Amino acid sequence: MNLIYELVKSEIRKLDKGLCKATGATDEGKKFSLLMLKKLSGYKNSKLKEFYCDGGGDHQIDGIYIVDDSDELQINIISCVFRSNEKPIEDKDVSDLINNGLNYLLLGEENVPDLNERVRNIKNEIDELRRDYEEKYLITVKFISTAETVLSPNGESAFLKYQSELQSKNINLEFEKINNKQISALFSSRTVLKTPMPIKLSGKSYYLLAGKEGFVCRLPV
Repeated sequence: MNLIYELVKSEIRKLDKGLCKATGATDEGKKFSLLMLKKLSGYKNSKLKEFYCDGGGDHQIDGIYIVDDSDELQINIISCVFRSNEKPIEDKDVSDLINNGLNYLLLGEENVPDLNERVRNIKNEIDELRRDYEEKYLITVKFISTAETVLSPNGESAFLKYQSELQSKNINLEFEKINNKQISALFSSRTVLKTPMPIKLSGKSYYLLAGKEGFVCRLPV
């Protein structure tokens, strides 16, 4: 049993059904993107409807949230994969994000096929904010996966190359990998999975979880 996958599914079931309908989050993958945007951004439903992008023509931009303060503008772009196996985000999806999603959003590339209308609308807002802040902004792409390995070596290498290219254009781009254990920590205030291997107690197998306060709980396999 993939405990973290099941934990996330239980959180997905708690999502507001009206919000899911309004945003078009109809399957578990899209609901996972909505769940992560809600958790990371702290946005209320009205903002989630505006900044949730997962769907046809999103080019791997599943959601965006903005932290706008007096010192620095932070633009956070999330790209999510929800699956029960350990397969990382596919290289072709990283390429799609770079060549279509990010090139449009950050560089104004117009030759992007079937572009999501929400991404278009968000770009207008981001462009205005970037002008206001001039160079005082940071863009962070958050790759999020329910697998332990988020990006393949090739996928990560391609993104590092793109990051370097943007930095030569004075665009501050960072990225973050959020894997299954980090997702578990986001949704669990008391327990974080410490080992993926079951232990044996009294002839039965258990998964061992260690709490932040130091206590231990055991879940049967």
